[in-house]
Amino acid sequence: MKFIVFHKQKKSFYLIRIVLFIFWLSLLGWLVRYEAYPEFFTHKLDGYKSIISKDVLLIDSWMRILVNDSPVGYSYTKMEVEKTDPVNYYKIENSLSFSINLAGTNQHISIKTNSVLNNIYQLQSFYFSIKSSGYSMLINGEKIKGETFEVTMTTGNTTQTRKVKIPEDVIIYSPMTEMAMKKLKPGQTLSILTFDPVIMSKANIMFTGVKKEKIIISNKEYDTTLISINMKGAVSKLWIDSSTGQPVRQSTPFGWTMEKSTSEEALKSKTKFDNKSDILVNLAIRPSGLPVEPDADGMKLNLSGVNLKGLKFESDRQKVLNSNGTETELMIVNGNRNESLYHEKLSNGALAVFLEPTTAIQSDHPKIMKAVNKIIRKLDMDSSGNHNKAEAEAIFKWVYKNVAKEMTISLPSALDVLHTMKGDCNEHTYLFVALARAAKIPAKVITGLVFTKGRFYYHAWPAVYIDSKWLEMDPTWGQTYVDVSHIAIVSGEIGNQFQLLPLMGQLKIEITEVMYDKNQ
Repeated sequence: MKFIVFHKQKKSFYLIRIVLFIFWLSLLGWLVRYEAYPEFFTHKLDGYKSIISKDVLLIDSWMRILVNDSPVGYSYTKMEVEKTDPVNYYKIENSLSFSINLAGTNQHISIKTNSVLNNIYQLQSFYFSIKSSGYSMLINGEKIKGETFEVTMTTGNTTQTRKVKIPEDVIIYSPMTEMAMKKLKPGQTLSILTFDPVIMSKANIMFTGVKKEKIIISNKEYDTTLISINMKGAVSKLWIDSSTGQPVRQSTPFGWTMEKSTSEEALKSKTKFDNKSDILVNLAIRPSGLPVEPDADGMKLNLSGVNLKGLKFESDRQKVLNSNGTETELMIVNGNRNESLYHEKLSNGALAVFLEPTTAIQSDHPKIMKAVNKIIRKLDMDSSGNHNKAEAEAIFKWVYKNVAKEMTISLPSALDVLHTMKGDCNEHTYLFVALARAAKIPAKVITGLVFTKGRFYYHAWPAVYIDSKWLEMDPTWGQTYVDVSHIAIVSGEIGNQFQLLPLMGQLKIEITEVMYDKNQ
């Protein structure tokens, strides 16, 4: 028990890496990419041909990245036109290079995206990479025929290939244009459909003109149009120079900003990184009201500060008592009470999705199957014939004991974790879910918040469906039953976890009641 408590404290900084990664890939990574596309826009986009001007042969743009006003890196975007090659006619490249403070340690991250279009503006290929300490991911997409692309993803020692349809009127990473922003007036709104090859999904991005505003960057005053950008509920701001149509500043609710700069200023911001602001602590939530007592039998809390409409807070331990869209009252019980506040018995058909392999949860892979068979083959099963609980507990103990607790900035993959045997909450969770599904136990990923060291941090843990209800475990913290401080918000993999974006930097938590069972 002493080891578990100590270990639990050590894990306080390993909780929201997935939130950081989602943010950079889906929001900031997207925002910088429109710089590559000059001068044309119509309210009804028809793919790349609606936004690329024939008159521009080269774009070269630098922006420096700041966190809480401290420079941490740069974004560099360029577009070239190769008139002698009609197939590889337009070449667009973007590089993000930045360092951040995670758990008191400086981590460097490099993200690169390349797109190639032919001379009639059709996407021919794309490339995406992310590199951080001890991790790399590469994605290559090549057009096969029509709208069909062959996409190869390599992470660690795992390579997966699949065929994906990308319609010609959908734009990868949602590029916008200088002219489009220049023409967008206060009160006007534009919507663009985008495709993200990292999670293989589409998303609508909404642009709204807000107001005219004067701002100062590097002692220079700009007359700008302020534009609000809404991606899956996460709202950021963009300032466009009214005279040139070029972006001069972008900001987010999380303290991240990009500003127009020279190449010298941008490169200097990387070499002079000395940011003391820990992003994990910055995004964590300090609750108000009563003290949080994780070992309590139950807890009531109010969530507010952001639009909570659509969030289901799916967990058998939880119940929404009241909700009006902007404020939700939630009741949570400790998992060790074996009590269900919310319960819905699922049919075999409904459970099938929680047994299927996915791109990141490769439960049908021979290595995963071999590992789980080794874990459960010596178990002493009870006489009831229901082996699922014993097998789930064996998988839990194996993951908790054998996967090293280490901060990683990565896209979680069960196979990669099985190879490296290290990672934070997402790595523990994805490997657990893959092993459970390989053992024919329905399992899912839960993402939410957990309390430690005075704050709620973003966290992930698994749940298994046993005896007609979901049992939540935490193999990162060593909890067979999660305690009352685990607030489940969404279930599912990265595509579903986008729902956390609007909460970051906005959500407020008030503890209104802490309960203990007097009979125990």
